Amino acid sequence: MNTPDYVNKLNDIKSRIGQYTQDNKKQSLSTNNILSPKTGFITKLPNIPYNSVLFYIVPVIFTFIILLIWNPKFVTKEVKNENNIVTRKRKFKTILIISIIIGIIIDISIFAYLKKK
Repeated sequence: MNTPDYVNKLNDIKSRIGQYTQDNKKQSLSTNNILSPKTGFITKLPNIPYNSVLFYIVPVIFTFIILLIWNPKFVTKEVKNENNIVTRKRKFKTILIISIIIGIIIDISIFAYLKKK
């Protein structure tokens, strides 16, 4: 049985392309290294789930924790005691809102950077 002409052409094209795809697999394995041997800088971080929801929630949580620990004046309010002693109390609603806003800004910048690449 004779094979159609397009099958022969397809097999010919696959054999020509095959040599390039095998070389690309070898190169991709060498580019997964964290440190580049020439420069020493980070070239690509492997196994980071860029499309995961958790990847974009982490900046919000990290910002919330920093604001809780740092305790700046714009997330606290002054409260006077019975003895006229002034103390600062945290406003968790403000901390949450500010951390969400900063986290969204960080997420947008990460998304734009990854989309640019």
